[in-house]
Amino acid sequence: MGILSKLFGFKPTMDKWPAISADIAGGLEVVRKRWFETGVSFLEDATKGDKPLQIKIVCRTLGGEADSAIKAYQLLLTSGFLAQHSYIPRPDGKDFADILYAQVCGTNIRETMRYLERYIEVQQDRGTQLFRLASDIARYITGSEASLAESMILTSIIPIYVDFTHMAVAYAFRDHNTLRELRSKVRSV
Repeated sequence: MGILSKLFGFKPTMDKWPAISADIAGGLEVVRKRWFETGVSFLEDATKGDKPLQIKIVCRTLGGEADSAIKAYQLLLTSGFLAQHSYIPRPDGKDFADILYAQVCGTNIRETMRYLERYIEVQQDRGTQLFRLASDIARYITGSEASLAESMILTSIIPIYVDFTHMAVAYAFRDHNTLRELRSKVRSV
């Protein structure tokens, strides 16, 4: 959305929602896969060096529970970004979310919603929320209950995941100002 759109309150019409939602879903998928691969790489790096951690990696490919967990958190973030930027009028938010959730989750919506509820449950405690997400993903990667170290390693890279998720949403709405700000922020990391 350009400055004129923001000044004059332009909002995409409902007939554009499926295409916008598909753009968001595609962007979120790319972010999920790359962030997961980065997480595996960070955990592998922790097993090397002067003080290597004993981390066993059993799942290197995104799928199953980790995919559902990451999707759930992305959908939670996306809802916040939609509201923050008023991309969709508040009264239409649920209708747009229904389209988006269906496109992102496909037939796996129940599993994803289970994780979404887990993260919403502790929404007032961001640290606990992020730790839950990281622990869920670490448990999938290692095939066992995640240790504090594994979860902390993954928690450390969640901010970049949040920024790239935000970028996927901004891109779908052609919000060039937000994209520019986020790119600048990501480059400075």
